[in-house]
Amino acid sequence: MTSSTTTTASGQVKAVDDKGGLLGGRGADDLSGAAHRSGRFSWTDSGTHGSGTDDGTAYAGPVSYLQHEYIWSGHDGRAVASGAANVFIHGGDGDDAISAMSGSNVIDGGAGSNFLTGGRGDDGGSDTFFADLRGGQTIWDTVVNFHRGDAVTIWGYQPGVSTMSWSENEGAEGARGATLHSEIKGAGTGVNASVTFAGMSVAEAQAKFGVSTGNAGGNNYLYMRNNG
Repeated sequence: MTSSTTTTASGQVKAVDDKGGLLGGRGADDLSGAAHRSGRFSWTDSGTHGSGTDDGTAYAGPVSYLQHEYIWSGHDGRAVASGAANVFIHGGDGDDAISAMSGSNVIDGGAGSNFLTGGRGDDGGSDTFFADLRGGQTIWDTVVNFHRGDAVTIWGYQPGVSTMSWSENEGAEGARGATLHSEIKGAGTGVNASVTFAGMSVAEAQAKFGVSTGNAGGNNYLYMRNNG
């Protein structure tokens, strides 16, 4: 078994095993035990072309509304969909497609180019999307259904150092929109964080988003919330 690190829903970094679970516990694709029989999450692996369902694990972190989590730390891209509400889903370092369709959720696509779909908010839920640059990776996330109350947190953003700029109508065909680009290490160092808000114009994003910076446990971040 190999290990790496992942970011929890509270922004903490913890060790994970090669199956995607926190060390010492069950994780993605670990089908041992009765805890994995209900199949709260469905997945398809782009590398192995395998697919299946997984119960995930019970969420035990500090975010009060989260109930279950699915953490994938493999290198293959994965499509992961949740059939349960109020979940934390973390992708690996491949190009992932993650959807959480109901409740309030925290979604982290991991490294690479990721397609992240939140709920529509019809049930009063809101979603938070993480882009974590603290490991030096490059991320381009496309966020779908970014409605009022939803938020994006870019971990590793350094106020006064990192840059922030907007571009119009970028991203994958069929999901283009206003795109935030950031050079985390400062101007001229290269863009390593991009977030596309599908179907939204730059003017709409700038009018609706509240933007702030902060620090949690020694970790700097940029926080954007749709107040529209």
